[in-house]
Amino acid sequence: MCKKQELIFIGERTFRTKDEIKVACQEILYKTKYNDEIKGQDDLFLRALIKRHPEADKKIGCGIKYFTVRANMTSRVFYLYREDGSSTDWSYLSCVTNPSRLTIVKKAARNTIRDQVIEFKHLNFKPGMICPISGKTIDTSPVAHVDHSGEWTFDKIITTFMKNNNIDPNKIELAGTEDNSIQKTWKDPILVEKLKQFHKEKAILQIVHEYANLSILDSKKNYPERFM
Repeated sequence: MCKKQELIFIGERTFRTKDEIKVACQEILYKTKYNDEIKGQDDLFLRALIKRHPEADKKIGCGIKYFTVRANMTSRVFYLYREDGSSTDWSYLSCVTNPSRLTIVKKAARNTIRDQVIEFKHLNFKPGMICPISGKTIDTSPVAHVDHSGEWTFDKIITTFMKNNNIDPNKIELAGTEDNSIQKTWKDPILVEKLKQFHKEKAILQIVHEYANLSILDSKKNYPERFM
């Protein structure tokens, strides 16, 4: 007997899967202009969604005044402004997946090497270049994303590095947990430098259109059987 699929209710919206929630969030994230206030049904949806965040009380604080979208280094992120005027970024993925400690540490590792990604984009992006994955023209810097190509995906790089160095994700100290600290990163400066060096040796980077990074490449990484 097949197990009945449980629906997911967030505010007044109903979803069949977590992937559907992610798509709904991405639609809001990428249709909203930077620093514009998110209003209407999108605002109500985000207010209900953020209550699922593992640090909801800390993120919400004294109360939400409004949401917006801002550039956070190389990507778009949701920001909330509180009633007292303070603000903070927050991850919709954390609200959807309730990430494990290993997932959090891997994401912090990605932020730790982000200076290499930013430098690569700065040196290699040219308006009008063609995305090698989607064929779309990349006209502006905000839609130019940097992706790991070839055998050494970012996940393989960080997984191999942690294995080679006998790193327990539960013992990794993270920096950047306060408001507006951009993102969590690894804290130990010696380990940080070792990670950056390993990433520099293994990573083959390429510039792709945000559409490719968020849809085609994401699907290949999470559902490889669809492309076999």
